[in-house]
Formats: sequence, structure tokens, C-alpha cells
Amino acid sequence: MSLTWKRILAGTGLEWSTPKTLRSTRATRVAEKYGLPTARLILGHEENSPVTGRHYVPDERQVVDLADAR
Repeated sequence: MSLTWKRILAGTGLEWSTPKTLRSTRATRVAEKYGLPTARLILGHEENSPVTGRHYVPDERQVVDLADAR
């Protein structure tokens, strides 16, 4: 999987991405919509495991939108 992923991303500027990046993104999106317990279930982590929140789903952070800054 890793070699295939590297070939897919070659020359795209996303070479830093790994299969774990995909796993983390999926877990984050599932947690945003359905909650952390569901993300744990999908990842196969134990109930109440801190691994999901610590390594796959980032803490909520306030993001400053600079799109309209002039």
C-alpha cells in the first residue's frame, strides 16, 4: 500500500502524505459527524481507548479564517 500511495502522489506536492494520513483523516471526519466513539469503532480501537483521540483525531482548535483579510 505504501509504495502504491507514493507512486500515486509522486509530483503532486503531497509526497508527505502516508496511508496513516488517510486513516487519520477518515477518523477525524467520522468523529466530527458521529462522535469519537464511532471513530474508535471504525479504527478497531478498544472502547474508551485514548489512542484514537491522541493519535488520530486532533483536539478541536479554533481556526482563524484569513481569506477575507486585506
